[in-house]
Amino acid sequence: MDPQQILALELTELLWKDAGLDPGNLDKKRIGVYIGVWNQEYRGVRKSVYYPIGTNPGIIASRISYHYDLRGPSWVSNTACSSSLVAVHYAAKDIEAGRVDYAIAGGVNMILGNEFTDRMSNSGFLSRDNRCKTFDDSANGYVRAEGGGMVLLANKNLVKNYYAELSGSSINQNGSRSAIISAPHPEAQEELILDACRDAAIKPQEISYLECHGTGTKIGDPIEVSAIQRTVAKDRSGRCFLGSVKSNIGHLESAAGIAGLIKSVLILCYGAIPPNLHYSRSNQYIDFDSYNLKVVTEKTGIDNRIYIGISSFGFGGSNAHIIIKGVDAGVRKKVENLDIPFDRSRSLALGNYFQIDNFKIDRSPINLDSNANSNANRELPVQRADAKIHKGNDHNHKLSREEVQKLIEGLFFKVTNIESIDPDVELIEQGLDSMSITEFITQLQAALEIEIDPDLIFEHPLPEQLIDEIHALLP
Repeated sequence: MDPQQILALELTELLWKDAGLDPGNLDKKRIGVYIGVWNQEYRGVRKSVYYPIGTNPGIIASRISYHYDLRGPSWVSNTACSSSLVAVHYAAKDIEAGRVDYAIAGGVNMILGNEFTDRMSNSGFLSRDNRCKTFDDSANGYVRAEGGGMVLLANKNLVKNYYAELSGSSINQNGSRSAIISAPHPEAQEELILDACRDAAIKPQEISYLECHGTGTKIGDPIEVSAIQRTVAKDRSGRCFLGSVKSNIGHLESAAGIAGLIKSVLILCYGAIPPNLHYSRSNQYIDFDSYNLKVVTEKTGIDNRIYIGISSFGFGGSNAHIIIKGVDAGVRKKVENLDIPFDRSRSLALGNYFQIDNFKIDRSPINLDSNANSNANRELPVQRADAKIHKGNDHNHKLSREEVQKLIEGLFFKVTNIESIDPDVELIEQGLDSMSITEFITQLQAALEIEIDPDLIFEHPLPEQLIDEIHALLP
């Protein structure tokens, strides 16, 4: 069995105990299960008769429903990094519509192989120093993390004490507004926050703290803050605090949203925001001060009854935002540690599930004349870079600026599928995101056999500027 299924069952058992409820005494037809998951690193034992249900992520919600005989909706959400918060959204809407009384919602994520991690690391998507430095100027990628979390949502009329109220939520999609599918889009994030505020019947300025997606990338962080500047920070009088749990525990991918939600619930319960880690100097492309925004760098006390917004964005463009509100002390449930009810002597070593892959990353440069691209049959001038530009060929003279330009244009097409570069528009606004920038720089370095700082694209964002800088770097 995929350990993610085991983790989900353990978390659910703890959830019932924390709520002081016996699921056997509840109307089983009116309890739903909504779980975010995407990780399929556990491959299982193919010869086993249990292989199909032991490895299928879609079974995780069903496993919970089967174990506790729950007969309401039961499904798995996979929208990449927004999976668990999307699950929470639908759980809340089913309660709001009267379809269920209780909903188990959350997500799990476990790292059970090295292939995906190694590929992401070798491609430069992960932080080189294994730190998620959200909003910091030295941010250089995210850190993969594992774990899980569940919340029990309930019809308010059925409970006396609870941690917080879920006031509103929204989900949306970037659509084709982004030049490439994995690029975040500020307008979509802006619409998302406004829709969630309308659902909660509040003004964006009433939000006092934002638990951001905040992966710690040079592009993603400024885009997220730009949407906040045009919504929560617009015409704001008081300060709004920002943070991201990813700086503390890493990026839980499909469970990232639920981690941010649980952190936010604890903020309301304790009346204090914990500090973001690894933050010393703000990202030079973000203006916090002019918008009354502040990244939390030390323990900060707040009122227990404020509104908090939580964001979670999937790299396919599916976004979620949840708004919660603190409650009065008379009904606020106290946070208590639970005794773990499981027999640890019976547990299996997790190492038995970790499956190591032996492989080598193909780090050879892109062949600009190859037919690997779906549009490669079109004879595009931008694609027809001379072979002498490629690694290992014709290094007896310094390449001309025109040759560097052809190489950059060709590589840009390869990583974005965009046929031409607009010379008057910054490259990151023409289709490059954190992932494609890394691929672009990696292939450019391999082709020219030089070291290129990825920040060069931010410091010289216009195409002509970048071409000049790259040409100047050539020996």
